[in-house]
Amino acid sequence: MRFISWTLIAVVMAGCGGRRRPEPYPVEPVRSTNTEFAVDPTVYDEPRTSELGTNRTRGIAKTIEWQEIGTELGTTYCAGAVVVDQILREDAQDFYGVRVRLKNTRSESLTVGYQIRFYSVQGEALIGFRTDWRSAVVEPFGYETVTDACRLKGAVGFRLFVRLAGTAEEGLPDGFGKR
Repeated sequence: MRFISWTLIAVVMAGCGGRRRPEPYPVEPVRSTNTEFAVDPTVYDEPRTSELGTNRTRGIAKTIEWQEIGTELGTTYCAGAVVVDQILREDAQDFYGVRVRLKNTRSESLTVGYQIRFYSVQGEALIGFRTDWRSAVVEPFGYETVTDACRLKGAVGFRLFVRLAGTAEEGLPDGFGKR
């Protein structure tokens, strides 16, 4: 019995039944092909793209003109503690979404409640995915991004409402309605 176990160990150590290492890939030297190509400059003057499955062509893209409805850059909330620093709008197949970056101008961390409401070109309120007040923490002199999207087609603008957490304020911008 002892002899059989030593024989088995010797066979395994010799490589029988073990895995073989794969052969290394052959390495080809990199060489220059000196390929030159020329592009007709008129291709860049009026670029056209084809629509899939047709022979028709269309222009590269349309420029989206955002309506002047709603919240703008630099809008302040909570007595100047929170400022709208950046607005990124998205419009895919007439569904409107927005990301707003808020900046904390204070040296202490702020917990705020926010809500984004969407509006049509006629000024009608449209429903978003988040209809309740959400909370966000903005670090001292830091930034926080808040997002939402409209559930219905036809939104062209939004209004952001921000209030300090735990208060029952309306969340209107500073100076709203004061003249």
